[in-house]
Amino acid sequence: MDNKSEKLNMMLAGVGGQGLITLTQVMGQLALLDGVEFRSSELHGLSQRGGSVNIHVRLGKKINSPLITPGDLNLALALESQEALTCAQYASEETEFLINEYQTPTLSESASNKEVMERLRDISDRLKLVPATKICKREFDTGVVAGVFMLGYAFRRDHFDFNQELFSKAIERQIPEKYWEMNKEAFELGLNYKGQK
Repeated sequence: MDNKSEKLNMMLAGVGGQGLITLTQVMGQLALLDGVEFRSSELHGLSQRGGSVNIHVRLGKKINSPLITPGDLNLALALESQEALTCAQYASEETEFLINEYQTPTLSESASNKEVMERLRDISDRLKLVPATKICKREFDTGVVAGVFMLGYAFRRDHFDFNQELFSKAIERQIPEKYWEMNKEAFELGLNYKGQK
C-alpha cells in the first residue's frame, strides 16, 4: 500500500494455534489507528488447533468487500509453508509470498518446502522462505510470535504504509500486556531480518 488512496490485499494462511486471528486483529487496529478502512474474512478452514486457516485482509479507502478477487492479491503471508498453496488462486505474477518454512501435518495434501516453492514459482517469482518459527524458538523459546516476526519482515519489504510506531500501539491495543515486550521484540527481529533480499 504505497499511500492511503491505494488498497492492500493480503492473505494470512496457516493452521489453528498459530495466532492468525490475533494477527488479523492487530491489522484491524493498525487500520483504525491510521484512519483507513479494514475488512477481513476467514474464508474457509477452522481456527481450532491444527485446522487449516485462510484469512482475507483488505485495507485502504472504500473497501466494499472483505474478499479478494482472484488475481488481485498483493501479499501472501503464510505461517505454515504448505498453506501458502491455498493463496495461489488469488495470486498473480505481482504477488509476493512471504512463507514461514515451518511445516506441520494438516488435513490438506502434503508437500515439502521445495515442492511448495516450485509450485508457486509457476505463478510468481517473488517468493521468500523465512525461518521465522526457528528464530522465534531460539530467541523466545516459543514459536507463537512467528506471525508478528513475519509482519515485521513484511514491513521491511515495504508492504505497509504505516508508521512503525503504529505497530507497537496496535500490539498494545490487541495483545495482553504481559506479552507486549515479546511481540514487539519479535516484530523488531523480523524488521531487521536480512535473509533474502
